[in-house]
Amino acid sequence: MTTVKSPYNFVPAPTEDQVFKPEWANQVSHDIPFEDGESGEIEIEITAETPIFIRNGHKKPTKNEKPTEEFSYFKDKNGQKRYFIPATSLKGMLRNVVEIMSFSRLAPVALGNTIFGLRDMNNEDYKRKEISKTNAGWLKKVDGKWMLYPSNFYKVTIPSVKDYFNIQSIIRKTGNKEEKISFNKATSIEKYKACKIKNFLNPVYFDESHFVNKTGQIYKLNKNGDFEGILIMFGSIDNKKYEYVFEELEEDQRPLHFDKSLITKALEINGTEKEKSLWDYFLNELKIEQIPVFYKEVNGKVIHFGFSKLYRLNNAEYLKDLEPVASYTNNKEMDLGQTIFGQTSNEESSLKGRVFFSHALALGSPKESDKVSYEILGSPKPSYYPFYLKQKDPRNNGYNTYQNKSSELRGFKKYHVQGQAKQNEYTQEQKDSESMVYFRPLESGAKFTFKLRYHNLKPFELGALLSALTYHNNHDQLRHNLGMAKSMGYGRIKMDVKMDSENLKKYLKIFEVEINEHSLQKFNKKWTDTDQIKDLGSLAKVGTDYARLNFPKLEAEKFNPRKGRKEKINEFNEIKQMFDFLKAPSDYPGSYFQIKSLL
Repeated sequence: MTTVKSPYNFVPAPTEDQVFKPEWANQVSHDIPFEDGESGEIEIEITAETPIFIRNGHKKPTKNEKPTEEFSYFKDKNGQKRYFIPATSLKGMLRNVVEIMSFSRLAPVALGNTIFGLRDMNNEDYKRKEISKTNAGWLKKVDGKWMLYPSNFYKVTIPSVKDYFNIQSIIRKTGNKEEKISFNKATSIEKYKACKIKNFLNPVYFDESHFVNKTGQIYKLNKNGDFEGILIMFGSIDNKKYEYVFEELEEDQRPLHFDKSLITKALEINGTEKEKSLWDYFLNELKIEQIPVFYKEVNGKVIHFGFSKLYRLNNAEYLKDLEPVASYTNNKEMDLGQTIFGQTSNEESSLKGRVFFSHALALGSPKESDKVSYEILGSPKPSYYPFYLKQKDPRNNGYNTYQNKSSELRGFKKYHVQGQAKQNEYTQEQKDSESMVYFRPLESGAKFTFKLRYHNLKPFELGALLSALTYHNNHDQLRHNLGMAKSMGYGRIKMDVKMDSENLKKYLKIFEVEINEHSLQKFNKKWTDTDQIKDLGSLAKVGTDYARLNFPKLEAEKFNPRKGRKEKINEFNEIKQMFDFLKAPSDYPGSYFQIKSLL
């Protein structure tokens, strides 16, 4: 097993049965106060313990302009810059912690119709089961409906394709730059354009070339060949030797049976790819309605299809349909996060929040960094299932992926609080790339102050807010983080709540008594002993194992004892090859922190 590295992790979200649903939620009113309702304001001071950056949202970049490097500010009547942390940033940070501490649901924030189809040669199920023994076919629009027809196919050698169309190299245009690449390294779209193929109506001719054990008969394009069919090409992969010829679609061909939702999913999955998809190219640019596909058939039904031989499976589940998010969208009873902060997801029970944040204004004149910081802030995407989905013993049971209805999302994503800000080393080429993010943070020591105003909150709800602000009175040891580059240790902040200590503890105890009763009933353990609170404390603890709090790398150097030398490896692939996954925050040595009970 390898050590899985990540500057972020997840706090598990409760099941629907475990969600705390306030019995007073449907009685909340801004006009009629609770008998024990309280209103007031709390002043809070923030100290940045590492450099902090929140981009100035008032200065929107033009089309060809990079985002500003400046911290969020406004100019006062004297024309002086006044730095501030926006109220929305503070509210989002605090709501996230309240939801975790009160067993609220995981909200489907910006999920929409997000879907990730599996295409992964490091996944044994994909390689051995899903993508093996696929068939070829034509996806054709008939009377406004997509139909799928089977076709025989043949493998043709790439050199014969180049000779047939007299192409040795292809010019690739990237912005204003042009480079000459080999045919083998070109994308499928580049190949079709180079061969001037704009539809699948004109046949090519071919004949037999040679026979390969386990692969079968291989063919070559030949303008005097005895056979004819439609040339189908795909992009570059390692050791790719062949393109394909499909037989032409016959008029009396009978269509195959498949669920029409696969069409919608194919469009959405291919629309998420960075490179322009073949689906988009065929439909929107060439405007053709007869498209070559490969498909998998089980018991007479097509279960998935795609637009290359190693295609992205289009029978995945939508993220919004996986637990625990599915429970959020299908339930009308409000949790504590919704009850306090409001909610608009359900029109029948929309509710305005009862807490209000001011901007956090900088105190004095915090120093802006003399140096511009820069980072490539990309990270593993939600499609990376060893991190984003719950996993258990993948060596024995295989990985849970987005193909499985029973797969569950990990929960609330949070970045580890780190001991110091750091900066990676980059080449000049990387510094000039579009992926590089430049920013000028305020130096550590910057102080801000803001007010949290609350209206008609029950003492329990006020206790929940104070518990989130102070990590249940563990604010001397635990920290929040805020702003950009949290993965690199930026934005670690200390929150100082201006409230009498005994008064603070009174509200914290009121919150803990009731949430503890719920925890004992639903989790059969005290609130402070639940995985939610253990993992939250472990993430908020100032990190010490800095080497582990880095993203896996696409190209990392690692010593190979068998070869006796260093070699470059893809750490994302290595994790899958070792059947490893991201463990719970509290499971890593030295990370665990127990939030203390006040009862």
